[in-house]
Amino acid sequence: MHIETIVVGMSFYPNRGDFLLEKESRWEGENGHVSYRINNELTLKRESDNKYDEHAVAVLMDGEKIGYINKEDAEEVSEEMDGGIKVKVEAHPLLVMKKNIPAYIILRLYT
Repeated sequence: MHIETIVVGMSFYPNRGDFLLEKESRWEGENGHVSYRINNELTLKRESDNKYDEHAVAVLMDGEKIGYINKEDAEEVSEEMDGGIKVKVEAHPLLVMKKNIPAYIILRLYT
């Protein structure tokens, strides 16, 4: 499995911890491009008893919930997790806002 998805529902968890963002600079020709990497540990937690989505998969940062995998991808991910397969997570922020809070987080999930 290899899925690229986003974290949804982050606005419902405003008291989440600080994101540890590290700036990565990449240069291509004369145009500079700056990207960021999230250095916090992000993990997934299956929520089979979630009343809104039986396939819900929460995203945790340093053990605290920050949102969910979007519904379109949650079914496939939850099936992998329910089958005992460990899903690895890579996270990349998009549109970094003030105080190191990303507007969106892209997750790359793979087994």
